[in-house]
Amino acid sequence: MDNKCCWVWLQSVLGIGGKASVDEILREFGTAENVYEASDMQRRISNVFDEKQIEKLNTKTIDEAVRVVEQCKRLGLGIVTPDDESYPEKLKDIGDIPLVLYVKGRLDCLKDRASIAMVGSRKISPERARLIRLLSASVAAAGAVIVSGGAMGADTASHLGAVETGRPTVAVLGCGHNARYLMVNSELRERISENGALISEFPPDTHASRFTFPIRNRIISGLSDAVVVLNADVRSGSLVTARLAKTQGRDLFALPGDLYGDVSPGTNNLISDGTKAVYSAYDVLSGYLDKYPTGLSEDSMMKKVPRSYEEISGFLDPAGLSEPEAGAQPVSLIFRGGAETESKGEKRNAPPVDISPEADKIYRAMGREPIHINEIKLRTGLPVSVVNSALMELEINGFIEAETGKYFVKID
Repeated sequence: MDNKCCWVWLQSVLGIGGKASVDEILREFGTAENVYEASDMQRRISNVFDEKQIEKLNTKTIDEAVRVVEQCKRLGLGIVTPDDESYPEKLKDIGDIPLVLYVKGRLDCLKDRASIAMVGSRKISPERARLIRLLSASVAAAGAVIVSGGAMGADTASHLGAVETGRPTVAVLGCGHNARYLMVNSELRERISENGALISEFPPDTHASRFTFPIRNRIISGLSDAVVVLNADVRSGSLVTARLAKTQGRDLFALPGDLYGDVSPGTNNLISDGTKAVYSAYDVLSGYLDKYPTGLSEDSMMKKVPRSYEEISGFLDPAGLSEPEAGAQPVSLIFRGGAETESKGEKRNAPPVDISPEADKIYRAMGREPIHINEIKLRTGLPVSVVNSALMELEINGFIEAETGKYFVKID
């Protein structure tokens, strides 16, 4: 039996984001294939699995895993497992190591390179997005790999900063590669895969949900030397990633927010609690010069954060990767669904795209004021199960926000 199939099968048995001890599995069995072929007695005396896991090992067939592997071949996805040389070294020292990574692009861009996770919320102003994009550009130009989550807002701005310098960036997805999630960002994801990598722990058809994002966050921090929190409300999921970073022994930084506004109270609280504030690439990267002596440019990181896209190319040293082509336009920067879209100087107010017909119907039925779920059902005529599913889709994609009392409001 193919070893890749066996790892996918083992992942389905032990669970995604679970507490499987990969070190013990490899020490006792050597490969996932040996786990698959082992007898019930061999699995028991290894003391690697508990009783519930052994029961699943004995009853779970490998048919679905074979289907997933074949699907990955059709989609052009690589399957990387802990016994592969290309498996990221930094991930090996987190407690809940992923058993399978589905990869599109070049995972080797992380090898022997400083990697910096940049995380923040989907709700973001154009001014904050611009600042994040340019900070990311300066960090990438200094030689680090930007790692983020591929979502709207801060994630998009972070990836764009690296893409616009011609440097690699890695997006860790909270869904499978084949899921129709954030299709408005499909162009950016394609650009990321050309020079960096799209990574998911989830089989290709896995849809995004409120359960998948916390699971993927540990990989974002786990792949990185440090995590920079870019913007966060006091209850933001980015603060969960910050806590994961501390648990994993990663360094933590925060980008200050407006002291007199509500742009980023979560980051300001982190700084008040002792997290180092970030004002330049040097603030983030100076501590890694000894660890990556040939991979980081101290001259580049000493420069101020650029004030415009045109200044970004000035951060690239002669030995660096390709500069943006003359006159090249940045990839479209999407701040929020239905909010401001910046593309070749154009700005418009557009409804969300590439969502399900039910979600689109609900979005169009909503006005500018908060609306109760019962009113949504009356306006659309959709059954409650469909409404709940579509509302989750809109919320995950950043088009609406849930308020107390089952009210929902469009995000501007």
